[in-house]
Amino acid sequence: NAGALGIKWHDSSVAASRKSVIFLTLNEKTAYFGSGLILNENLYEGAQGAAGEINAQIPSLDELVQSGRDKFGEEQPIIQLLNEKHTIGIDDVILLARQHCPISRDVLLHYTQFIVHEIVRIVSLLNPEVIVLGGDISDARDLISDEIVNSVRFRLKEIFPGGIASPVIQFSKFGAYSVSVGATALIMRRIFQ
Repeated sequence: NAGALGIKWHDSSVAASRKSVIFLTLNEKTAYFGSGLILNENLYEGAQGAAGEINAQIPSLDELVQSGRDKFGEEQPIIQLLNEKHTIGIDDVILLARQHCPISRDVLLHYTQFIVHEIVRIVSLLNPEVIVLGGDISDARDLISDEIVNSVRFRLKEIFPGGIASPVIQFSKFGAYSVSVGATALIMRRIFQ
C-alpha cells in the first residue's frame, strides 16, 4: 500500500495521473508479490486491510540458480561467483545477466514469466490503467521491460480476441525503495496534516 501511495503522490510519470493503478513489488527475500491497489483514485485495502497479497509462489533465487546450473553446467559466471561468495543476490544475477551469463538470463526469464502471468491475471480481474513494478526486480528493467510489455499484450489478445487495451506497464523510478518512499510520505502526511 505504501508503494502504491508513493507512486500516486510522488511519481511524475503517467501513473500519478491515472485513476486505477496497481503497484507490484517483487523482492529477492520474498516468494510472493506484494501489491497496492489504487482503484478509482482511492487506496483499496479490503475489508480487513489485507488486500493486495498475491500468493502465487515463485521459486527462490537459490532454486532458480540451481535449475540453471543443471541446465547450463558448472562453468558459468554465476556459479563461480556463488563458489567464491557462498551466497548471491538478485543484484549479482542482474549484473551477470548484463554480461550475458546464461544462468542469470534464465533466472530473469523465470521472473519475467511469473510477472507476465500475474499481470495478465490482474488485468483480467481489475482492468487497471497502469501497472507499476517496483522492488528489487526493478533494477533489471532494461533487461526485462520489453519482454513483459510485449508478452502481456500478446496474452491479452489471446484471452480477449474482441480487444482489451493492455495497461501502461512501467517500472517505479524509486526502484527497490518504492515502498520506503511511500511509507515516508504516509508518515509525513500524518505529521503535517
